[in-house]
Amino acid sequence: MLAAINDYTHIWQLPLLLIGVVGWLVWGGMLFRNSARRVTGQSRIGLGRGVGIAGASGFCGSLGGAIVAYIVVNALKNSAGIMVSALMGGAAGLAMYLLLTYLVVYTMHGTLHAKEVLTLCIKPVAIIVSLNIVVGLLCIVPAYIQRQGEIEQLQLQREVQQRMCDVYDVLKRNAINPPETLQELVDAKKIEQKMIQMSGDNPKTFFYNSLRISSSPNVILLCTYKDDIEGGRMVLLSSGKCSLIQKNGFSELLKREENKEFAEALKKAEGK
Repeated sequence: MLAAINDYTHIWQLPLLLIGVVGWLVWGGMLFRNSARRVTGQSRIGLGRGVGIAGASGFCGSLGGAIVAYIVVNALKNSAGIMVSALMGGAAGLAMYLLLTYLVVYTMHGTLHAKEVLTLCIKPVAIIVSLNIVVGLLCIVPAYIQRQGEIEQLQLQREVQQRMCDVYDVLKRNAINPPETLQELVDAKKIEQKMIQMSGDNPKTFFYNSLRISSSPNVILLCTYKDDIEGGRMVLLSSGKCSLIQKNGFSELLKREENKEFAEALKKAEGK
């Protein structure tokens, strides 16, 4: 599964959520108090009760919406699930919030007609929900965009890893007389051109230094160039192991005696 709820939660969202909760309770309480005075001329809803209505109804609505969102995102189990669940959970939460608010206010003002109760509730609910939609978008949209970038990087890593493994199979078959360049394998029609490249959008080839398949499992056969992949380099070893190695780990690998020639060639190729 490429998307889960925890993939979209970050510490920077906490101040925004705090603003939303405080606005929800305090501003919501004031809105309910003022709305009751406007509709009835007098009110049994003071600031304290207004905060209680906003908090209790909002909590129940949010809980109901969260349950719906959780069910939907786990049912879809794909990267679009988080957006669909947010929409459906939000709609369910709004409906439950308005219904509970209506019932509470109707109980407190039993002499009011149903239309008057709805008029009393609709403006505070609309304003509070609008505030929380804005806060929610400020939290979700940047996190969603960030997550899509992370997913693209994961897909690139998997694609590069698979291509390196395919190159390894060809190199292993030609271990006695290894090619001087990867392009030789392409020209000899032993491998497709795209298999020695980063991706369809990036035609840059992998770095390769002509070496025989070594008995040492730590000899580097292929690697990506610096900054081609975020977080490190994809490296193919003579053992056939292909993985993403962080900068420090790659530096240590280059220092090994068996990789001395490779390190010098890579340094020259990258102009260091």
